[in-house]
Amino acid sequence: MALARDIGLRVPGASLFQIGHHDLYVVERFDRQVLPERVAQVHQEDFSRH
Repeated sequence: MALARDIGLRVPGASLFQIGHHDLYVVERFDRQVLPERVAQVHQEDFSRH
């Protein structure tokens, strides 16, 4: 993600966490927008569904 950001691509926030013996890579949702009164879903086209 850092490399993509460094070359100018828009990328979501991402972090590494460890819970017990498990390493986690957590990525911020790209299909939600936080508004003052609610969280709105951002429309996404998904061409992988049949």
